Amino acid sequence: VDLKVRDKILMLILAWKEAFGGPGGKFPQFFWAYNELR
Repeated sequence: VDLKVRDKILMLILAWKEAFGGPGGKFPQFFWAYNELR
């Protein structure tokens, strides 16, 4: 995977993570999936 593409995906996920409120938010599985990707 191109590093720029990967960075953009991680930035999107980070924005979603903020929107969903992190591990205590509505969608904690997004937070945990993001942490595993890093």
